[in-house]
Amino acid sequence: MTCANLGHVKFTRRQAITIFSLIPPSLLHATRVSASDTASDQISFETLPCPDAHCRPVEFHDYRVGTGTPVEQGSTIVFKWTGRLSDRYGWPIQNEEADEIRITLGRDRLIKGFEMAIMGMREGGKRRMLIPAELGYLDERMGPLPASYGDRRRLYATVLNQRRFKRAGDLVIDVQLLKVRNGR
Repeated sequence: MTCANLGHVKFTRRQAITIFSLIPPSLLHATRVSASDTASDQISFETLPCPDAHCRPVEFHDYRVGTGTPVEQGSTIVFKWTGRLSDRYGWPIQNEEADEIRITLGRDRLIKGFEMAIMGMREGGKRRMLIPAELGYLDERMGPLPASYGDRRRLYATVLNQRRFKRAGDLVIDVQLLKVRNGR
């Protein structure tokens, strides 16, 4: 079967994920568009350097760039968020009507990828974060956490389950930053 014949072949989601996992990351990054391209259906992600040599980078995209105060180390922030595993497996966390969450960077225990991706974000902005598993949830004390007990249990059962973690531990987190207060 040639590639030309694949036009009418249907794949299950698992088969499509397997196929896309075989594509080298260098080819995936080469197809991304720059911020100067204005096509409405294409999104560019910025890449943050990995803190050590054994992890993949954190990526983020601003859907709306805020105009307020930027987040820095020691800031107290108030935000709404949603999250899921990158293959849509497991736990829905929060929803649009969810309570606002208040945390202080550097004081509260947060997943490393979230801390990296939130830095520099401005009050009023909306951002999607792509966080690799090795910079995600490592134990039950790391935040941000879902408000409801049931959602927290689903989160732990998914990301702290070693069989699922190896296959689908990467996170997609969407954040709407409502307030920033920098500690000085």
